[in-house]
Amino acid sequence: MSMKTCILCGEPYEGHGHNTAPLHNYKNERCCDECNYTQVVPARIELFFNQSK
Repeated sequence: MSMKTCILCGEPYEGHGHNTAPLHNYKNERCCDECNYTQVVPARIELFFNQSK
């Protein structure tokens, strides 16, 4: 597999990567596993709970 660059941290990663919404909504930009777990997922959870109020 070819190396790609994470849109959030700038580090290279292998694989498909992850959708960065709601942090970024660039169509073809992806993030690495670590940024997904530490930034994207917490942002989605916060957004969910803020919309539920």
